[in-house]
Amino acid sequence: MNEEHRDPLIDSLMEEVVGETSPPDLTSRILAALESDRLRAASAPPVPPPVAAPPHSPIAAASSNGCPSTTRRKRNRWLSPVLTVASVVAVGVTVGLVAIQLNPDDDNKVAGGGPESSTTRSPQDRSEKPAPGPDVEKRSTDSPGVQSGVAENPKRDGGPSAFDDEPPFGKPPRDGVSPPAQLVRKPERMDESQIIEQVDDLLAVAWSDNDVKPAAIAADSEYCRRLFLALLGRIPTADELTRFVDDQRPEKRSSLVVELQESSEYADEYALNESVYWTNVLIGRTGGLRRNDLANRDGLQQYLRDAWRDDAPYDEVVTELLTATGSGRAGAEDFNGAVNFLLDGMMKDGALATARTARVFLGKQLQCVQCHNHPTNETWAQNQFWEMNAFFRQMVARRSDDGQVRLTNADYVGASGDIDEAELYYDGLDGVKKVAYPVFLDGRRAATSGDLAVVDRRRELASFVTSSPDLSRAVVNRLWGRFLLYGFTQSVDDMGAHATVSHPELLDHLSEQLVAYDYDLKKLTRWVISSAAFQRSSQVSADALADAPDAGSVPLFSRYYTRQLPPEAVYDSLTLAADTRSKNSRTSGVRGQRLFLNQFSENMGTDEGDETDLFTGDIRQSVMLMTSPVMQEAINGAQGTVLHRVTTSGLSIDEKISHLFLSALSRKPTARELIAVRRIVEANKGDVKGGLQDVWWALLNSNEFILDH
Repeated sequence: MNEEHRDPLIDSLMEEVVGETSPPDLTSRILAALESDRLRAASAPPVPPPVAAPPHSPIAAASSNGCPSTTRRKRNRWLSPVLTVASVVAVGVTVGLVAIQLNPDDDNKVAGGGPESSTTRSPQDRSEKPAPGPDVEKRSTDSPGVQSGVAENPKRDGGPSAFDDEPPFGKPPRDGVSPPAQLVRKPERMDESQIIEQVDDLLAVAWSDNDVKPAAIAADSEYCRRLFLALLGRIPTADELTRFVDDQRPEKRSSLVVELQESSEYADEYALNESVYWTNVLIGRTGGLRRNDLANRDGLQQYLRDAWRDDAPYDEVVTELLTATGSGRAGAEDFNGAVNFLLDGMMKDGALATARTARVFLGKQLQCVQCHNHPTNETWAQNQFWEMNAFFRQMVARRSDDGQVRLTNADYVGASGDIDEAELYYDGLDGVKKVAYPVFLDGRRAATSGDLAVVDRRRELASFVTSSPDLSRAVVNRLWGRFLLYGFTQSVDDMGAHATVSHPELLDHLSEQLVAYDYDLKKLTRWVISSAAFQRSSQVSADALADAPDAGSVPLFSRYYTRQLPPEAVYDSLTLAADTRSKNSRTSGVRGQRLFLNQFSENMGTDEGDETDLFTGDIRQSVMLMTSPVMQEAINGAQGTVLHRVTTSGLSIDEKISHLFLSALSRKPTARELIAVRRIVEANKGDVKGGLQDVWWALLNSNEFILDH
């Protein structure tokens, strides 16, 4: 007999038959052990009823990793007799399997005799795969317009994948694909008033622990201006301000929040303001504007405007942004504005798209480790960046003769040309080529195959992202920082294990309720701007000196932190204060706003998508504002402007001055200001219009006008 083909299992069985031997009978020992376990369980204290665990608690984490819940175990108790018998049978099967594993000649075989499954190969095994030779590189990049390693497939390219109709959760597991880690159950919804009350309670605890007395509640006019800037991106008109201040209802503040978010009068403005903010977050202020850009800024903004007008859940928006295919410019037959997020990050094998996905949706800073491990932050390693990048290798951008850019999917054959092991290579820290496959930041893996019929990697990534607890935490941190200047971490985009969270219970509370409310960002916004932190005055008192985050201390949110308006809000407030166009036609001013913003932003052309922001309150900005066309239009006193209506009205001098203050600063002048301004107007040799024009110019160029306070 050829010794190389001996099978230990067959040999052992032959020995039993020929030698008339038999294995020891372990039945009695097994049954005794099972009876002992049964008696021990019967004498144990009763198991308490299951309690709904918060999504980020250890209980939830354990269940999400495959541990059955208490409820599930109770539901399967009827299986105990069957399992008792099955346990005995399993012992014999186990003995056989162990014997099979002892055969060194079968180490690389799986059931059915086929090649090794991608799920059985360890990361160490994969890293030993030889780097591709020059012929492989040429073979993977010689197709024009196709990303490196992507194979043309006319049957699937650009069309729906095999999994397009599957829901993001509960999909049947596919070969080599880790199922998403789901929450045990959605957290129980609290009443919205209770959510806000708990936010305020947690803030109060922080103030007490740090011996800080919170600032007084902001005046109605101060709050009204702040709220319009937060929700609509502009200051209120004099009429809107007066109507709110004169309202005597105790619930008028909460009513105004609902009105700005929900009423048909402000629906378009609210959606447009959200689209401007999120477009800046996703691709910066300059993305999609350069001549050769693949992305189209207007297309992305239109998609986001429609999504927020329709109250689309945030996790669904994220899924669409990560999986979209189609043309990025409105007017195309297959227009899908969501593709512009990834189109703006396509260059250099999607490195920018990788960094932005982790930063924006998960609050993880990976961009620094694509070339090297971070010198001070040991949270992330270089391989994790490229494992995330591997999810994007099936996407392809093509520009047609008509100038349309389309984002499609195509099979990815990998650097070595093996579509079943579609890897990518990167330069390691030691100068040696390293291999990477699609692995999410928490260790969940997608199939190594690049075949779209096997796995759509972008769809797998979207499933991993939207089932991660980091998604809700990152957006809560971002929106808290948006409306209150500071987030719960030093940078809202950097929430790794190294980051210190200033208010961990508050972050957990809002994150859990956001999940409970199905990622409704409109409600999250409402909770934040209804909190005591947003309602406080911006005045600094001696009792709040410890709350000074601008000096390096942890923000306590005992007052409203003054900040400079973003340039978009300056432009929209200027045009509205001047009344050069109706607020209801604000959408028609997008082009003018963009021309205004071009003065203050410039793309630096780096892999990280960095931009310079010149809107920093320096002398250059002041000169640009004073001489800008929109400022000249605001103060020229042409018919239809605020200045023209005021100067030609029958109001007294004091009333005219007060109206200008309300229109520019959302408040009436103090007694001292009124006296000083009246003297300026009266000293202008009888030219009341000229005097008021000087006052109007001074108000629009004042620090108070360009500050959110």
